Amino acid sequence: MTRFLLGPLACLLAIGPVAALAAPVSNAATDALIAFEHARRDAVAHVDLAAIDAMTGADLIYVDASGFERDKKAYLDHLATEGVVYKSYSLDDLHASVRGDVGVLTGLFRFDVTVNGRGNAGAQYFTAVYRREEGRWKLIVWHPTRSATQP
Repeated sequence: MTRFLLGPLACLLAIGPVAALAAPVSNAATDALIAFEHARRDAVAHVDLAAIDAMTGADLIYVDASGFERDKKAYLDHLATEGVVYKSYSLDDLHASVRGDVGVLTGLFRFDVTVNGRGNAGAQYFTAVYRREEGRWKLIVWHPTRSATQP
């Protein structure tokens, strides 16, 4: 539980001083970050492992809807081997902030997915942290919280 909470917190604290020094970026940058997340989510829905690999940082911390924390290798292995099939999903109520090479996106992720033959549908609020590497965004933290009421 401690690692579960400290991983994303440590990441945010590590990038915080750098992000605080940079001025907020225009709507074009936040729109690009939101478009990147839509493209990344499409890659996940289609289990496009090459695209997902390219869109995630080597130091990825990914917490899924069930609360399992995975590094990049474990996340890719999970998608490749556990029969993840999205019936539907949406990203709603998105709010983005970009400062320098760091982006943060929050929103509501609604999903209907099957994993290993078991259905799981619901909604979760999420915080995602991205880092721009060589001009391309990469997801480095995904952290959800189940919605108390399913909107």
